[in-house]
Amino acid sequence: MALTGAAPSPDGVRPPQNAQTLAMFADFPGHTDYLEEPDFLSVSGLDKLLNKRVTLDRRVEATDTGFVVAYPSLNTAELTRTKELYDGERNASGGGRPVVVCNGELERTRSNYYPPFWNATEMGPLRGFAKEFEGIYFIHNFKGSNPAVLFRSYPGPWQVIRRRRGTNTMEVVHTQADYPGIQKVALEILPKHL
Repeated sequence: MALTGAAPSPDGVRPPQNAQTLAMFADFPGHTDYLEEPDFLSVSGLDKLLNKRVTLDRRVEATDTGFVVAYPSLNTAELTRTKELYDGERNASGGGRPVVVCNGELERTRSNYYPPFWNATEMGPLRGFAKEFEGIYFIHNFKGSNPAVLFRSYPGPWQVIRRRRGTNTMEVVHTQADYPGIQKVALEILPKHL
């Protein structure tokens, strides 16, 4: 389980306090850790250049029974670390332990949201990883005067659900089989259903 919900940026600087999602796991009896070690070598990427990188699947404890990875989407390194953990568990004798990913930007990684030339050495394997990962739910909140949610309960259809403020009710205003994309929902679908 992650210690915080926001990792340092590539230059090693943490986001402002008000931008961090702080984990509140003081009473959690299990082990918590970082996807990326919060040290100079890992944050700067020198661990790769100096061949000092320790894969995440080698850092896990034999007594761990499962893994929860929250928001591995700040940069491709976090998704790469999640893939290392998943691959290590999948290849483990006995079938491995479950890896649960919360809000991992998997739809963006599955699609061609990131151009093929951008971080090509990491994005190719990550696209394959995201496609084989079994999704359970997708939720993207749209805030504002007319809030809505892009929702999917896999393997069901994608739904745009609008909350009506006056009556405090929920209404499915759009359904489709394939991923519509955040921009299309915001600019084309939601304006039709004010």
